[in-house]
Amino acid sequence: MTDDTTDLATADIDECLTIAVIEETLKNAPASTEPESVDDSPAAEPAALVETVVLRDSTDADASTPAAAETADGTDIDDAPVEDAAEADAPEADSGESDDGESDDAATDAGSDVDTDTDSETDEAEAAEIIESVNAFPSIAPEISPELAKALVEKARITGDLTDDDSKTLRLRRPSGAFRTLYNWLIAAAMLAVSFGYVWWLLASGPPLSSRVLRAASLAAASVIVITTIIDVSRLALVSMLAMSTSLVRSPIPTRIHQNLRIAVFITFVPKMESLEVLERTLIAAKRLESAKGTKADDDDPPALVDVFVLDEGDPDAPTAVQDLIDRLNDEQPGNLIRRISRLGVEKYNTGRKFAPKTKHGNFNAAYDVVSNDPDLPKYDVLVGIDPDHVPLPELTTRLTCYFNDPNVAYVSAPQAYGNAVDRTVPKLAESQQFVFHSLIQSAANSYGGPMLVGTNYAIRTAVFDQIGGAQPSITEDLATGLKALTQRNPETGKEWRAVYTPDVLAHGEGPVTWGDYFKQQNRWATGAIRHVIAGPFIKQMLQMWRHPRRVLHYTLLMAFYPVMGLTWVLGAVNSGLFAWYGDSGTVVSPEH
Repeated sequence: MTDDTTDLATADIDECLTIAVIEETLKNAPASTEPESVDDSPAAEPAALVETVVLRDSTDADASTPAAAETADGTDIDDAPVEDAAEADAPEADSGESDDGESDDAATDAGSDVDTDTDSETDEAEAAEIIESVNAFPSIAPEISPELAKALVEKARITGDLTDDDSKTLRLRRPSGAFRTLYNWLIAAAMLAVSFGYVWWLLASGPPLSSRVLRAASLAAASVIVITTIIDVSRLALVSMLAMSTSLVRSPIPTRIHQNLRIAVFITFVPKMESLEVLERTLIAAKRLESAKGTKADDDDPPALVDVFVLDEGDPDAPTAVQDLIDRLNDEQPGNLIRRISRLGVEKYNTGRKFAPKTKHGNFNAAYDVVSNDPDLPKYDVLVGIDPDHVPLPELTTRLTCYFNDPNVAYVSAPQAYGNAVDRTVPKLAESQQFVFHSLIQSAANSYGGPMLVGTNYAIRTAVFDQIGGAQPSITEDLATGLKALTQRNPETGKEWRAVYTPDVLAHGEGPVTWGDYFKQQNRWATGAIRHVIAGPFIKQMLQMWRHPRRVLHYTLLMAFYPVMGLTWVLGAVNSGLFAWYGDSGTVVSPEH
């Protein structure tokens, strides 16, 4: 951790980030770790809409003490090297290396007792740094305890400390024990037996169908049986999918990045929908994001840097409000430089599908076009996307980009955690709904290189972004953009791009506060997924992935989630109505029975 730690609070709760929320969000998330990779693109041209301020030096943190991990060979996209958790998590001997990776004879001579004391002191120092940083802004963040601060550090490092590894191959860790897969499939088999037994009981418990009187009530009874069977088959498919996913869970092994990375952080902002107070909290944290300094970088290489851009959709009633906030933060706060980009009133960036007005993908593409064509800006290697209500930890940039050591990693996603879920019902339930997706399904997709790109707390190579033509036009632009990337090949290696999901909780945001907000969010996600299947390139993309059938199955099941859930809800309502109207009168037993 660096001295520049982040503001972790939300504006409307006393302690937005509590140990309970973080643990509830990812209590079952697998431990994982992975290697980094760098994309050294040539220097780029930037553009005219960027308002610049005096650049300040960002603080760079020392890398964490490396954890023991075996180096594995093999670079096949769907078969990244895997380590058993029991082996990878075994206690390691003193490496004799200091935090910067150099030999330290004094530390070696001191023995393991000194190491234990040092680790304890380091944890306490990091907790103190977080407390000092957060409490420095009492109007924005409440005071937090040392225990909470240490918990935040721990949950941001679920995959373990960054390791030193010269390999350019992504490595994965298997978090399960020897019998975990067997238990999973035994549970799935038990559910299969229960389902078939239930359907058999429905059909066989009464008289034969031939003995039933063909009347409306009998038809209703038959409909109830058919509907119940459909619902139970859907439940069975869901249980089988989760059992399969649990067996496939893999966690990436993080390694220190080899080459310096130039990172552009994009924070989208819509004035009419988000407040300046929320944006300010996120920007204060963004100024503290760590730069990704390479362990193998030469003096001649471009320096590592982090530049923050606010993608302001603009408010005609207060056109300078965001810029005034940025100017004040750049003057008052040390750290990364913040710039503002706005397409308000610029016709070029408000026409066509790529720059569609009032869309997130249009805003993102407009800003990227500006940054890419501005001669005063560097050619960035990585784009990091953060929503304005998600407060990042300083480690977000280094722990997302560390997996880019593998040249075939296109993007890296991290989970969403809602800080306001502590004492509010709606955000807590919304977070719980996403729990299985973030803790299980995304981690399982690591085994075949297909985690979904989630629309906040992610990093994507600019080379990939250029290759696919920017953010894809969709109301679920994250899904569409990630799928487009996974259908392409790395032109330098000739291999398909792969993706990585890290369970590290690297940012904390605000979930939907009201039921209206929740259903609006779900409607947008469901509509985007269904449109992508029906009117989008989904079928074509699945055909392009034919070499990776597990990816095809993964995304087919993901896209089927909302339609299947909607169907079962409708059928369940029909079932209830039929039974409420007819009761058990649909079955007529003849005297001989």
